[in-house]
Amino acid sequence: MFGWFSKKERQPARRNKDLVWISTHAKWQALPGLVTSNEPVYLFGWFAETVDKAKQVLQAAGQHKSVGYATDFSPAATNNCSIIVLEHYPLPQKEAAILSAAGATQILVLSALDEPLLKHFGGERLALIVQKLGLEATEFLEHSMISNSLMRAQQKISETVITDFSARSQDEWFRYSGVQNSSGI
Repeated sequence: MFGWFSKKERQPARRNKDLVWISTHAKWQALPGLVTSNEPVYLFGWFAETVDKAKQVLQAAGQHKSVGYATDFSPAATNNCSIIVLEHYPLPQKEAAILSAAGATQILVLSALDEPLLKHFGGERLALIVQKLGLEATEFLEHSMISNSLMRAQQKISETVITDFSARSQDEWFRYSGVQNSSGI
């Protein structure tokens, strides 16, 4: 009756925690502090530009952590360690396939409001609002509502994407994927 009792298809719950900074610069400044603990950490990115930048930032901070590519991800390498994903992949299916296989104790996904994925959904406007509310550049946003909004944004992208292809950066992926700009997360 009215479909109230029928099973509804649900997206699998994300086990990751999204940390979102106002700017990419602030995100990179925070990265060394996230990996200084003694627990093992597995870092990876989706795009070569991001992986190269993370290596550069960690090396400048005197930290010798390896940073890999999502395409080289091995679930066996992540058992009993934390995972830091350096950015979201625009398509949720590709991201979920890798993160769901991880045997990690914690998965942190780092983002910034000025990155292409969030800019695509009004991240620049949100950055202005949180700055007016007093969020410092070194602080990050983290809440389940943010994670859910990011997942909905990725779903919208997956519904409109013309083609998924290998790109050097998230910006390049958006330029050539055929995704049209949207308004608001």
